[in-house]
Amino acid sequence: MKNKLLLDAFFYLGVPLLMWNLFRESLGDYHTILYGMLPAVIYTIVVAFINKEWNVTGIFFLSIISMNFLFNLLEDFPLENILKKEGINCSVFNVHTIHPFDDEFLKNKLNQNPKLMITAEEHFISGGLGSLILEKLNDFSSNKNVLRIGLPNEY
Repeated sequence: MKNKLLLDAFFYLGVPLLMWNLFRESLGDYHTILYGMLPAVIYTIVVAFINKEWNVTGIFFLSIISMNFLFNLLEDFPLENILKKEGINCSVFNVHTIHPFDDEFLKNKLNQNPKLMITAEEHFISGGLGSLILEKLNDFSSNKNVLRIGLPNEY
């Protein structure tokens, strides 16, 4: 039991903290967190097969890695090409964090002269990506239409 606790602490706390301190500058925050979780995910899977039990923290890390993979897969999926064949001109991109935000990326998207920008969020629409896009459009003196999709601001 004591060895398991030490191994859990090492893989779920030690390795991610070590990765954070060593690689944050070169990889950036987001990728450092993801790569720091990989040993914990492998450890979780190995322990699950050996002991026939799942660790809640490991399942959480595994789900984060899986969701990141799915979002990146969707981002790289040729959805834009499929929609263009249907006469819909669009651009699909994944924003994994809104701070710091890449202003130049948004300016490049605006240079493509979109008629409508749509943001989709898995939380409340106020204070999220859509709100940030609206703020940036105001800063750039742009009057593009924005449709924000997300949870209503109700409790």
